[in-house]
Amino acid sequence: MPALDKSEIYLKIKKYLLKHRLISIFIALCFLLYLCIPKPALLEDVDFSKVFYDKSGNLLRLTTSSDEKYRIYAPLKDISPHLTRATLLYEDRYFYYHPGVNPISLIRAFYETYVVKTGKIGASTITMQLARLKFDINSHRVSGKLLQILRAFQLERHYCKEQILEAYLNLAPYGGNIEGVKAASLIYYRQKPSEIGFIKSLNLAVVPQDPVNLNPLNTGNNKKLEKVRQFLFNECIKKNPELEGKKELLSLPSTVYRVQELPFIAPHLTTDLIQRGIYQEVINTTIDMDLQKLLDKSIKDYIEINSACNIHNASAMLVDFNNMEVKALVGSAGFFNNAINGQVNGTKAKRSPGSALKPFIYALALEQGIIHPMSLLKDIPSSFGEYNPENFDEDFQGPVNATDALVSSRNIPAIYLASQLKNPGFYDFLKDAGIKNLKTEKDYGLSLVLGGAEITMEELVSLYTMLANHGELKPFKFIKQETYLREKTINLLSAEAAFLTLDMLKNNNINNRMLYKGSEDQSLPVYWKTGTSNSYRDAWAAGIFGNYVLCVWIGNFDGTPNPAFTGSDAAASLFFNIVEVIKSKENLKDQIQRKSVKFNLKKLDVCTETGDLNTKYCSSKTSSWFIPGKSPIKDSNIYRRILIDRKTGKRACVFNPQTTEYKVYEFWSSDLLEAFDKAGIAKQLPPPFLRECNKPEKMSSGKTILTITSPKSEIEYVFKLSDKKPQKIPLTAISSSGMSTLYWFVNKKLIGQTESNKPLFWTLKPGIFLISVVDNEARSDSKTIRVTLAE
Repeated sequence: MPALDKSEIYLKIKKYLLKHRLISIFIALCFLLYLCIPKPALLEDVDFSKVFYDKSGNLLRLTTSSDEKYRIYAPLKDISPHLTRATLLYEDRYFYYHPGVNPISLIRAFYETYVVKTGKIGASTITMQLARLKFDINSHRVSGKLLQILRAFQLERHYCKEQILEAYLNLAPYGGNIEGVKAASLIYYRQKPSEIGFIKSLNLAVVPQDPVNLNPLNTGNNKKLEKVRQFLFNECIKKNPELEGKKELLSLPSTVYRVQELPFIAPHLTTDLIQRGIYQEVINTTIDMDLQKLLDKSIKDYIEINSACNIHNASAMLVDFNNMEVKALVGSAGFFNNAINGQVNGTKAKRSPGSALKPFIYALALEQGIIHPMSLLKDIPSSFGEYNPENFDEDFQGPVNATDALVSSRNIPAIYLASQLKNPGFYDFLKDAGIKNLKTEKDYGLSLVLGGAEITMEELVSLYTMLANHGELKPFKFIKQETYLREKTINLLSAEAAFLTLDMLKNNNINNRMLYKGSEDQSLPVYWKTGTSNSYRDAWAAGIFGNYVLCVWIGNFDGTPNPAFTGSDAAASLFFNIVEVIKSKENLKDQIQRKSVKFNLKKLDVCTETGDLNTKYCSSKTSSWFIPGKSPIKDSNIYRRILIDRKTGKRACVFNPQTTEYKVYEFWSSDLLEAFDKAGIAKQLPPPFLRECNKPEKMSSGKTILTITSPKSEIEYVFKLSDKKPQKIPLTAISSSGMSTLYWFVNKKLIGQTESNKPLFWTLKPGIFLISVVDNEARSDSKTIRVTLAE
């Protein structure tokens, strides 16, 4: 046959195309359509579940997607090769060789189904199955099958094989409302898809073709499943002969879990993260599952034991203050308990903290140089304007050092210290600390000290972590990927003031040994404080041990009071139950005391009873921390050496070795003498002077002072016209020399006289007044007050 030249070949092609013009146009149009077909979304428009893990990768919770599916995105690289190979062998072994449709399989399926009619034979490739799932195609109809084929070509046009396989493995049905291999592996086997072994891969690979009958849950006497698994195993051995030795594993039972058995751990924390609108689908939290379960169990056991006392609800939060990771969080005693409104997150609810905020008043007083840990404070009946506070036990202890006043939660000393704070005051400190939704300072007044402002458990824990972190306030970490920015750290206190506050709380041993259930192990100090809100609505205990800050709350979300809701009993008991269990499981070391060597602190000897510098006349001494250049420091003026006449026992004026001698007496102020007396503590008063002594105030070795304690010049008093009863305020003063007669003057006019331990009541009226007092030894004091007319 003679060879054709190029011109002849060209003419033959031209004749053929002209003859088959319609076919050519059709092919060209199809090709252009294929090129121009729009790119569909693959997984971008698919909503996935959120999966929460603890810090070690243990599953905490799996949510459903917006369409109520358990569906978790998994990149192809994170899926076990065993599972991808088994899926391809069973579903589409020529996946990498066809253009989205396997024509041989289609012809065979058409022949078997419609010609021979032996039964329906599937011919769908993985790409076609993905098209059906993605575009919700009914492939049981001929029109649906054609659309499925077209969509398969569309997917193959725009995506590579790996992308298509990844999308299929994320959308394939695995029984019920479970879609995708990651959700299936987590639900059925509690394993990530990368951890799935060979046998479990066989079990999962066959499910999408028949999610009901081939479900891993239906392994018992399921002949169809056994046959399919055996077939797939044989096919795998052909490709990988080294797997022959795993044949006996096919017959071994494997643990398979149901959807209903999914863990639901730390639900309040995970719910809160969801409500924040967190965008990640896989959330690795900072929760420690063991500690979370420990807190859950401790609260459950506590509620069961104390239910007879109508204690039915509690919340708790545990934070590692070194890295600010939240290790455990229990929002209520039962998430699904409607009787206690269990789905409320108690760690975010605003509640009255009672005395749990008092440590921060003392911290500020230490910071501002008002006190040191052994400073003497007065726990006596006092008035602050119209505010007449009492203690929780309705008693007063008289003179008390700052440490004892804090740990025994005395109200009067705390209110006094709060009234002395400046730049910042206690209110401004709370605002600086990020306490939200505070009213104006005027709305609270001094009741702020006793829990007048409501705060959340998170806010309270944040304050205690600040003490543990040397005065630095840092944000919490709930998610491992989170990193707190340095600029978010706020210095609220000096390291010295923070340490001294904790060192004072360490001495909170009034109930400590009882709560430790007799344990003598004090190698791990607990720095803790309790709080009880007004009317017994909330009981709190918060503290630091090892590297943890723990806070517990007991109460009712609806605010129903209960006399059993006391911090020192109910909350402290639960608090130490948790502390003891954690101590038994972890080798904790104290991290507060060992860091004190770095701070600018000094220890000095002080008089035990006065807190002032030790002198040779002090009856006993102890040591106290001081912040050099800041803490108040002075010699004790209570113990004085005075001259006594041997014959009369009275104070002498002139030393005579035959008739006089020196003795040491205590010179307490009149208000403290009264407080001692009420407390049943007998104090020997210094004797009076001999008649021949004309100027007794100069004969003592100390200075005698008369001081007005009420009214307060820094308080503006308000006169209310609407009040029909006379509006009176007490006029009181103290004398450091003991009891004396006081003469009271208003604008230099005498209005009455009292003993130094008794008040004189004066009727208010608008104006500016000079209040003066003079005692019977000509000592005096005065204050100017303003009385305004109420609007």
